[in-house]
Amino acid sequence: MKCEIEYEISIERQKEGVQDISFKINQIELEVKVDDHPDDPKEFEFDIVPGENIDSNLVVIRKGEALIPTDPTFLHIDMKKSARIADFKVTVLFGKNE
Repeated sequence: MKCEIEYEISIERQKEGVQDISFKINQIELEVKVDDHPDDPKEFEFDIVPGENIDSNLVVIRKGEALIPTDPTFLHIDMKKSARIADFKVTVLFGKNE
């Protein structure tokens, strides 16, 4: 599986320092190979775009305990036995749980 996540970060800060970091997923490009034994493996490509081909509520963002560095560290996609992107449930973890 290959994956590229395009996202935005918003930092809420006050005079005392950083108060919160929030994330927004713009797009997830996913390439999956599926073993189709006894036939050759099949390749599928998905462009997951919240608000366009999947409900934004089905793309769940989780924040780890340690957010810096801010890169995504975990991706889980429940395809719900479907190849329709609208049926997927996506979870992305930013940061780390230490």
